[in-house]
Amino acid sequence: MQNLHGMPNKGGVIVIDAPRGCGKTFLANVVLAKVRLMYGFDSVCASAATGIASLLLPHATTTHKAYGLPLECDETTRCPFSDRKTKLYQLMQNYRIHWADECSMLNRHCYNAIEFTLQDFFSNKKLTGGTL
Repeated sequence: MQNLHGMPNKGGVIVIDAPRGCGKTFLANVVLAKVRLMYGFDSVCASAATGIASLLLPHATTTHKAYGLPLECDETTRCPFSDRKTKLYQLMQNYRIHWADECSMLNRHCYNAIEFTLQDFFSNKKLTGGTL
């Protein structure tokens, strides 16, 4: 957790891959709670590919709702963050971590849309627009 203090705008992805019953959800809950404690409640965007999986994470939603993605994504899909008056735009400015549970369940174009949108949103071409 202390690495978040010293690495602004570096960006990155951490992958947690393990068989069922190993404690991935427990780990997610601990990490999300710690980050929210350190940086504030609105510092984390927690999402999951399915509604059932999002119920297991505190204050999480589906990936499509969190990023405003349409149900059908293709290579030209982008998230609708361009309007500065929307609540989604205001929330995106505060996020330090984007937690995506069960990410292998989504179409690759969904994650490409999120990646390109975060890079454009933060004006940073690094991975995930400089966020973690």
